[in-house]
Amino acid sequence: MFFGFEFLPPFVKELFVAAVGFIFKAWMDRRKFTELKSDFKQKLDEHEENAKSHYGDLALREAQLGESKERLVELQQVIDDRGAAVNLSEERLNRLLATLADGETGVWSSRPPLPPFDNYLNRTSRTPVKGATKPRPLIMTLVNYKGGVGKTTTTANLAGYFDLKLKKRVLMLDLDYQGSLTTVLKKAAKSIERDGRIAELFESGAGLAQLLVLAERLGNALPNSSFVRSFYEFAHVEERLMVQWLLERTHDDVRYRLARILLDDDLGKQFDVVLIDAPPRLTAGTINALCASTHVLVPTIMDSVSAEPVINFLRQTDSLMRVLNPSIKVVGVLETMAPPATWRARPRDVAILDVKEALKKSFPHITLMTTSIPRKPILTDGSLAYGTDRDVTTIFNHLGDEIVKRVGVLP
Repeated sequence: MFFGFEFLPPFVKELFVAAVGFIFKAWMDRRKFTELKSDFKQKLDEHEENAKSHYGDLALREAQLGESKERLVELQQVIDDRGAAVNLSEERLNRLLATLADGETGVWSSRPPLPPFDNYLNRTSRTPVKGATKPRPLIMTLVNYKGGVGKTTTTANLAGYFDLKLKKRVLMLDLDYQGSLTTVLKKAAKSIERDGRIAELFESGAGLAQLLVLAERLGNALPNSSFVRSFYEFAHVEERLMVQWLLERTHDDVRYRLARILLDDDLGKQFDVVLIDAPPRLTAGTINALCASTHVLVPTIMDSVSAEPVINFLRQTDSLMRVLNPSIKVVGVLETMAPPATWRARPRDVAILDVKEALKKSFPHITLMTTSIPRKPILTDGSLAYGTDRDVTTIFNHLGDEIVKRVGVLP
């Protein structure tokens, strides 16, 4: 093996061989360790790369999860909003059904009042405008929920009294889409126009300036009087207003649109008396008339058919006006189409007695007018006969004087 190796003692040879074997094994182990270390480092690097890759994927997934959570929150908000909208719609539907179940009175009393003026009650009680000594104009609505009782004829001829006898500036508003008052006044003014214009006063934002444009002079028939025409298209406007009111799609209180105009401080510069001919129904026009008026006159025929609705009307109106227009006053109940005094008419006598007793019991502050309007052909035809027919002029002079006495000083 090596020179002189054979001369070495046996135990030295064994030691030498063992040492060489140990050294060789150590070298092999070291080489193997180096290889293992290299492999381990390589695998460690691979694991680190894999870990980095996994960490990146995890971060991406966390970001995606965060976005998903945000979307879930947004979707939940949308669901909550839609749920609230559904609940609100259901609540409105329930309110609408309850309102409709109460009839016309329920429709117009379904929400608290929002008058157009802070001093609304002062205006409807005719408190003088600041700095003025005269009261505000008289605004009187002639209304009864029973048709055919002479409201239109009474309105036209009362205008003759205020205009020709008292020399007052009179404005008449026809709020019945059938246009009965318009027909009477057109005949007196010799006008041929038929389309209505009253609907424009019920548009949101309409004011006194618009009224002054729409008001037509009556000329020689009533030189100090004007009127605003009505016709069938007004019915569509009233229906639209009612639907908008029921669905809560108006920005203002539609019940006071006419009040915004007639209770304007400057109305008194143009008119002293406003007479409103209302339809025999609680329409949008009627509720506006009641909310804009200072006084109400209730014409009726004293018979078994027409007398009873007077009390029903007063009850309905009282319940509404206690909230909507507490200052309004009822001038009285006016008998129209009365038979001649020589006639013995027991049903009329019974009706008068029933109305008086009902008024005494439920409305002691309201009484029958002492003047009554007789049944005359010239009045039955719905004519403006004041100033041309002596009897009619005398009758309405008595009625007008009684009204003035009850309502107080006129401008």
